[in-house]
Amino acid sequence: MKLLKISLSIIIVLVNYSFAETIKIACVGDSITFGAGIKDRKNMNYPIQLGKILGEKYEIKNFGNSGSTMLKKGDKPYWKQREFKAALEFNPNIVVIKLGTNDTKPQNWKHGADYFDDYKSMISIFSNLSSKPKIYICLPVPVVESRWGITDDIVNEKIIPTGDIEKVQGTPFDFMNSKKIGRDIDLENNQLILGNGYDHCWVLNDFDGSVRKIASADSDQSGIQMDVFTDQPGVQLYTGNFLNGSIESKQGLNYEKRSGFCLETQHFPDSPNKETFPNVYLNPGEVFKSKTVFKFIF
Repeated sequence: MKLLKISLSIIIVLVNYSFAETIKIACVGDSITFGAGIKDRKNMNYPIQLGKILGEKYEIKNFGNSGSTMLKKGDKPYWKQREFKAALEFNPNIVVIKLGTNDTKPQNWKHGADYFDDYKSMISIFSNLSSKPKIYICLPVPVVESRWGITDDIVNEKIIPTGDIEKVQGTPFDFMNSKKIGRDIDLENNQLILGNGYDHCWVLNDFDGSVRKIASADSDQSGIQMDVFTDQPGVQLYTGNFLNGSIESKQGLNYEKRSGFCLETQHFPDSPNKETFPNVYLNPGEVFKSKTVFKFIF
């Protein structure tokens, strides 16, 4: 098994959600969210298009501000823009964050060491809203033309997943033999620091599109064992790194940081831009089907 190396923990795909009332989505971001430079911006920006796709059950608002940075020390921090305050007051059920492109400008990236902490801080602020929103983080779009100091060497190499596949043997990511998930989670490792724990995609061995067993987990306390089977080429292990006690369990307990984990079967992050990764393109008329089985043994 190998690990897909990333430069930032990434998120992912909007999923179906169950709410009794209208689902409010806040689209937070920079000029890409705002729709700067596109024809008929008011009707063609991506939040408007998202609303057309999702339908009447969703109320989607555009909180994009051109030129904004995630970095608090950037030349135009989103934190200080009225759109940030408005997004919080909107009290959304879902938040989609698309920031990072302007952070790569030279005058901003000199503070790049703060980027991840500032991102975590914004996630935490939204997470603590009374609506307890789901939060999705978008990858900055790849740079195809250097403008305004935004270059591909920062966006493509420091923020977007690198596409490098690393060996796990001898690292905190080695689960080839059974061990407690938290045993190595706080070791000094750049990838663990970036993800605030495990939030990485493991490249599964011997991928051929068939359903096979790829992981097993068990509890010393409950005696329950969970086996995972899938036809996907990768699995994302997430260890609840941003839980903060604000979500209550069925038993009335609060979910604190790292009080649970997820095994999310998937293709690799940024697959459309990596020719060597398994194909993720779906052409008109084609149907996508995938199978994942979670087997519990008591």
